[in-house]
Order: sequence, then structure tokens, then C-alpha cells
Amino acid sequence: MTIVVSGPKPRRRNLDASELNDQDVSGARFFGVTSNGHGQIWQHQEGEIWRAGINGAEKLVVSNYGSVREALKGQFSCDFVVHKMELCPGQYYPRIGRPNDQHPDSGPARPNFANADMGELFNSARYYSALVGQLWEVLEVIEPVIENKDCFGNKIRSLLILACTECENQMRGILRCNGLEKDRYNTSDFARLLKPMRLNEYALEFSEMPWLGEIHPFRDWSSAKPTVSLSWYDAYNATKHDRSACLFRANLSSLFKSLAALWILLTAQYGSHSWRTVSESDRVFTAKSVPRWRYSECYTYPYSGTGMSAQEVKLFK
Repeated sequence: MTIVVSGPKPRRRNLDASELNDQDVSGARFFGVTSNGHGQIWQHQEGEIWRAGINGAEKLVVSNYGSVREALKGQFSCDFVVHKMELCPGQYYPRIGRPNDQHPDSGPARPNFANADMGELFNSARYYSALVGQLWEVLEVIEPVIENKDCFGNKIRSLLILACTECENQMRGILRCNGLEKDRYNTSDFARLLKPMRLNEYALEFSEMPWLGEIHPFRDWSSAKPTVSLSWYDAYNATKHDRSACLFRANLSSLFKSLAALWILLTAQYGSHSWRTVSESDRVFTAKSVPRWRYSECYTYPYSGTGMSAQEVKLFK
């Protein structure tokens, strides 16, 4: 088989109208400005604003202009948008990837200034690779065509259970290091990751089997019905507890979606390289659609002069 490692750039959602409007930054210590696809971080202190990370940057007195926007007009040759940054420079949510302020239209990535648990990353990639090895064994017996999507059996059931329990393991780890400590987690807890990681915005296809079409494992996930709305997870739950009655739900379609979901969970944590380089996962899936974040949600480098350094922030306090 040919290993596919590149292709057309995946689709990204368009920013909606609210994301193209200014946010109120009057009381913000740091704010962002985007113009013509590029972004800048500015500081705001005692009525003065200046570009972060630029030695000798000119300080503008806001009161001389009437507002932050008016003060910025002379700095940009085309239209711009002002953003209230969600996090200060150097702050980040552990195990939640985001674009950085210099490349806001890129996919999610672990910030290069963050503390990295390379052991966890390597083990996750290695486990994913092992699951894929078992997938190829299944596909030696079942031809990977749409007509066979409902094929089921014990080998598929076993692999579905392994893939879904690893999805649980990943989500549990993300929640725990972001401040949600519990003895037992359920799908209502897991669904809290949907919005901050934008899991429902991913769509994948098989790199070597594009005829199987796009896969959207998290597209219909709803916090109102956190288990049932994930068809592949609901199938795993059913066949795990009642093999005799529900073995038919452990089918090829559910297996594909569970592995795609795990691919997304790892990419949404570590970005488009790192773990995928270790696991050669590009042989399996290619992203067709990926999230896009508002600039205010991006991670910002702890530029010199900001007084900030790398710091974990718990998403669930």
C-alpha cells in the first residue's frame, strides 16, 4: 500500500459575523488585532497601548484618540478586528491544542512553550498504531466497501471495545489535567470537551480508501443525549454489556467511526504532526474538514516585555 502523507488542504469553517466584529477590550491587559489574515498582540496599561514583543514599540495614549480602535487606525493600512484574548501570553489548557497567535488559521497544536509529556504522547501514538494493525487484519477478511459497512462479528467487537475504551482514556486524561477530578467519568463529562476542542468540526476520510466517503464521528454529539447521539459509542456500550443481543451493532461502520474519533482526539490534543509522525497515522486517515478558531481563542507566545511565562490554566476550575 502507498502511504499518503499529503494532499489538498482540509476545509475550514468560515468565521461568522460575530467573530468579525470588535470585542470590548477597554479593561483588557492584552488584546489581539487581526488584519488581512495576520495577527498581532498588543498590551494595554494605564491608558496606553503598544505592540507586544517589539523592543521600543511606540506607545499610544488612548485618550488622545477617544478609543482603542481610533488609536489603532494609523497602524493598519486596511480594515482590522480587535479581539479580547481568552488567555494571557504563555497561558494554555493542558492537552488541548489550539492555533498560535502567529498562525491563527492553522490547525490545533500543542504550544511550543508548553510543558510536554512526551511519554504520554508516544504511548498514545503507539497504542493507536497497534489498533490500526488489528484493523488491517479485519480488512484481510472483509472487503472495505460501502456494501459491507454492516458486517459484524467478534473480531470487530473486540477491536471496537479497544478503540472506544482508548477514546475514554484520552478524554478522561484531558478532563483530569484540566481540573475535573472524579472517581468515575461518564459521557456527560466527556461531552464537556466538545466545544473547547471543536470535535464536531472534524471530518476525515481514509487515505487509501477514499471511496468509503467522509467520516464525522462527533458531528451529531449532543450534551442532552451524550451517549445515544454518538452512534458508534452507543454501539460499543450496547455490545459490551449484551454481546448476545447486540453483537450486530459491532459492525464495520461503528469500528471505522471509533478509530476516526480516536484520531481526532489525538490530533485535537497534539496537533497535525508529533503523534502522527510516530504512528504513521496519515496512512489511515486524512483530514477533510478541520476547526477554525476566533483569534481571541488562540494561544499567545509569552513575548519579552509582557512579564508572562508558560503557565497551565485549568479549563474546568
